[in-house]
Amino acid sequence: MSKVTIAGDVNGTGVFTIAAPNGNTNRTLTLPDATGTVLSTATPGVPIGGPAFSAYANVDQSLTSGVTTKILFGSEIFDTNGDFASSRFTPTVAGYYQLNSTVRTAGTSVTLFAWYFFKNGVTYSTPVQTPTSTSASQSIAGSDLIYMNGATDYVEIYATVVGTSPIMNWSSDNITSTFSGTLIRSAT
Repeated sequence: MSKVTIAGDVNGTGVFTIAAPNGNTNRTLTLPDATGTVLSTATPGVPIGGPAFSAYANVDQSLTSGVTTKILFGSEIFDTNGDFASSRFTPTVAGYYQLNSTVRTAGTSVTLFAWYFFKNGVTYSTPVQTPTSTSASQSIAGSDLIYMNGATDYVEIYATVVGTSPIMNWSSDNITSTFSGTLIRSAT
């Protein structure tokens, strides 16, 4: 049988208190078999079980040259909190989110290829912008750390391609055009 020992530091004068919750329900604290600091879902700023998602564009999407267009991510790999829908991430937990995207495009005489994080319908950041002159396909990836209020804030991916017959995600699979994110730190 395992034992629990609470030992004080002989040099310290601080008091360590374990307080029972104010309620009528019994609680059990189960510690992991690991060394180091133990964190729980009640630890401020620790995103244990926070929202995370990964989605990808599952169909080719024709783009109009020079027009900034919302990229459609029609398939999810996972969505732990049900916060990703209609190619939009609207987390229900306030905090700081690491968001990532890769966008793949093709066309001829491409002179500009850029994609953007749009927060609440306006450009938040442009992780990558590539001036080119090519007829080959290109993929560009980027990320950003974005604060979300957990209620009304949302993020989408938009892209602009200047060229002849631009198409986004010309190879529809789960690796060419992607959008993912996770809670890094809660707002508290």
